[in-house]
Amino acid sequence: RFKTFFFIIGLLYYKMYTYCCGYFIRTVSMINHIFNSLLENYDESDYSKSQQAKIILTVIFLAYLFLFLSILYYYFIQYKPIVIYAVSGSFILHIFYLYLFKKGHIGIVSQATILTNLAMVWTAIFFQGGPVLHRLDTIFIIFGILAFTPLIDSKRGYHILAYYLLNIIILGFLLYTFYLQKIMLPRSILSFSADALTGFLFSGSISFLIYTINLRMHERDRKKEKELINKTEELE
Repeated sequence: RFKTFFFIIGLLYYKMYTYCCGYFIRTVSMINHIFNSLLENYDESDYSKSQQAKIILTVIFLAYLFLFLSILYYYFIQYKPIVIYAVSGSFILHIFYLYLFKKGHIGIVSQATILTNLAMVWTAIFFQGGPVLHRLDTIFIIFGILAFTPLIDSKRGYHILAYYLLNIIILGFLLYTFYLQKIMLPRSILSFSADALTGFLFSGSISFLIYTINLRMHERDRKKEKELINKTEELE
């Protein structure tokens, strides 16, 4: 009887294992097919643009996962209708961004994705309520979003500065509202402001450094490509 019991358990475990493996393989294959179909308008010969397209597409799908989890959190755990509407709107916008991405409008999609996610996070910070600590720790998500700024735009470095300055201004307005509402003590606001500004300056410096490296690599590749074309024309 024990042998029969363990045999049945082992057989069920084997069936579940093979089913899960098959489901995982089918899911990965489907995701790869979706990625390839969305990237078909981006020629691999243009390495810089194709890599930029892959990064933006990855960001969009990560945003889908984050937005979906946020909807579940703000509906079942901390019910906030305004935040749910904002997150749901952002989710719908990202579907439209995929359509634009498919059509080859990579510049519009890259900027719109960053702006939409920043707006969604700040909306959650302003309207989620609850303890101040729970609201302020959400700001760290802003640093994660801003980290993508040098990767989505390799030609306009001032965009990085604009993004960081805009978020510093919004943070200053948030802390000022906390001061008016007597939610935080002035010394706590000053302490947090110093820490946040240090984080923004450090993150912004690294982002601009990454942008500079990418720009130089792009210019070097273009220079080599021109030299190769000139040598080919001379041989002909």
